[in-house]
Amino acid sequence: WDGPLPENGVLADYTAMTCHTLKHFLDRGHRKIVFLGHWDEPRPFKRRELTRAGELYGLEFGSGAFDYCCWRDFENNPERVRRIFGAKEPPTAIFSRSDSILFEMMCKLEAIYPKCRSMERIGCYNSIWSRLPGQEFSTYQLDFAKMWGTAVTKKKKGIEWVIPAFLPRTPSRGLQWR
Repeated sequence: WDGPLPENGVLADYTAMTCHTLKHFLDRGHRKIVFLGHWDEPRPFKRRELTRAGELYGLEFGSGAFDYCCWRDFENNPERVRRIFGAKEPPTAIFSRSDSILFEMMCKLEAIYPKCRSMERIGCYNSIWSRLPGQEFSTYQLDFAKMWGTAVTKKKKGIEWVIPAFLPRTPSRGLQWR
């Protein structure tokens, strides 16, 4: 986040998730990756996270190799959607900190840009949106019980970072229209 870290806490390590996601995509041959965010432009803390993670894997955040898109861009910034997903060679991988906005965005993209149907997706939080039959995509699972237990029994000062478990799933093949 933008503010200073708390003196004491148990926090999800989103930077580690981003690094793991980028490594996963690059290991699978993806060379054009998009982060789907909640805001029209990434918040400063998110931009720092994405920039740092990208640098670790030789990706410049904001370049054609590692882009940002907002889930509301169809309404607020259609030119960005067209530039990224309507390209001759569109991205082949997309990830988000929300299963629901990733699912919603993919429904729109698949309808307008058929090449996007095969994009590999990775969400977050293992919600119903990443588990819909025929539409499954990989996600992460935070162990909230463990996090709360650690927070309640924590004896020493400082931050303890928790890296959520990666749940790989067979990439979705797109909506099946009949």
